[in-house]
Amino acid sequence: MPPKPTLSRGYGSMLAKAPVATAIHVLTGLIILVYTISIAIVGPSMYADQGTGFLVLEAMKRGGPFNSMPMPDPADIARDLDFFVAWWSPGQYLVPGLFEALGFNLGQAITLTVALCSALGLVGLHFLYRSWGFPPLSIAITLLVVSGGRLFSHQFAYYGGGEIILFALTPWFLLLLFRMRDFSPGQALCVFAAIAVLTVAKLSGLVLAVASIAALQIVDLGSDRPGKLRRLVTAGVMLAVFGIAFKLLWLSRGETPTTHSLAVFSPERLLTHAIPSFVAPFTSILSIGDFMAATLMHPKYGVGIVNTRAPFYLVLAIPVAFLAYFVGRQIWRSHPDYFRFTAALTVVFALIMTAVFVRGGEVSMEDRHFRQIGVVLAIGVVHAVLGCRPPFKLAAGGLALVLLAYGATTFVVKLQRHIASGKSSHGFRHMVVSQQAMDFIQKNLTVPPNGTSLLVVPSAEIGLEFPGRRIVEIPANFRSADELRTRYSFRGRVDSLGVLVQTEDVDNGKAALVLTAFKDYPLNGWTVTPLGNITYYSQGR
Repeated sequence: MPPKPTLSRGYGSMLAKAPVATAIHVLTGLIILVYTISIAIVGPSMYADQGTGFLVLEAMKRGGPFNSMPMPDPADIARDLDFFVAWWSPGQYLVPGLFEALGFNLGQAITLTVALCSALGLVGLHFLYRSWGFPPLSIAITLLVVSGGRLFSHQFAYYGGGEIILFALTPWFLLLLFRMRDFSPGQALCVFAAIAVLTVAKLSGLVLAVASIAALQIVDLGSDRPGKLRRLVTAGVMLAVFGIAFKLLWLSRGETPTTHSLAVFSPERLLTHAIPSFVAPFTSILSIGDFMAATLMHPKYGVGIVNTRAPFYLVLAIPVAFLAYFVGRQIWRSHPDYFRFTAALTVVFALIMTAVFVRGGEVSMEDRHFRQIGVVLAIGVVHAVLGCRPPFKLAAGGLALVLLAYGATTFVVKLQRHIASGKSSHGFRHMVVSQQAMDFIQKNLTVPPNGTSLLVVPSAEIGLEFPGRRIVEIPANFRSADELRTRYSFRGRVDSLGVLVQTEDVDNGKAALVLTAFKDYPLNGWTVTPLGNITYYSQGR
């Protein structure tokens, strides 16, 4: 008589861990829910980059050309020139714009965009990790780590535009790429369309797409699948066609962060950025680079123990190298397909970013620029750590808890700052405008005066308070005195010229440089209105 069947030890262990994985998934969902409700009540904020995008959207609603905004002609500020905004992708305003079209205000549209993109990205990562064969507990913990980090919480408080949209699309693009890996003509067209979507979401999405396709081809070349040459040629032709189209339809129409790369070669960046480009994908998993920047650099003035981020990554290079070796050795045995693709993807992406940095591209060295690679690496790191001995596992868990607490704490701090800031009539919070200044603006400046007028704002999103008014941004707080002298010069006069500047820039002399940028206006002719943290200067003809 055969023995009574019993559950294997491994299967029983898997069943025991299933409720734990489910509980962790619920906790991850609660994190998104808490962040969403909190920011829906208080109101999200945004940076000037995203403010520019929404100004473009407003211009388009008034009948302006696609992705362009009117700017005063430096030779005559009474006239406008249409300026194609190539520096940022249109996805940052198109997605919230869809919710605005449904009747939501801008603050609500941003909240919905961030919440839905966050959930969509995590769900996509779940399916991506599962496609590589990782167990439920590893997947659940990885998603909790991703949702608990500072990069995740920050996007709820400060809308990062294309970054959160790219986060939502990345796992789904990789899943599509694996499904279309034969690169038949029809599949190549699908991947081509997917690259376009990534690029519209954020320009760096093109870098991710190129690195992913290149990594897939590198892995393919090492396999024994027939038709390798055909797939390689098809992928190369597809990327070449997309590159030509991108050059003609986008790059040729305006400046981007890489526009002046060929003109500015920075050999010193080979030392300060090459190694960090390989380190940052790993530090982005838990926002370690951001944590070190917050603790070792002054958060406002950029001075402290160090004044650049490069030393953080150089210091972390050795521990990250040990981590990569340890994880690679573990994952190579358990998940070889994942290891091969991820190793190739990390190397190719880091090399592309190194080339951008060395050639002078205006892209900062930060965790957020490597986040899409970090979420791919995260599952391998977590799974390898879970297989370690208890002391090492406990130490890694302690580090993770500290950094997850940092992510949650910074979110609370940001909410407190939002509450103290002025709230826009569009439902979002201003970063640099107090409620006192907001009340004055809404009472006195929202209606355009008779005749021609121009209003100068210190940050682009403030311009959203003045629908129909002509706006120009001069971010004095983020420019050096030399930049203000050389970068801004305007001629001509309008019936009413108003200049909003941050009061701290009045004290440090930058406000005077903003005023002198208007060459045909006497310095002694300005009327000054203090508004707390904002000062308003005005002058007529």
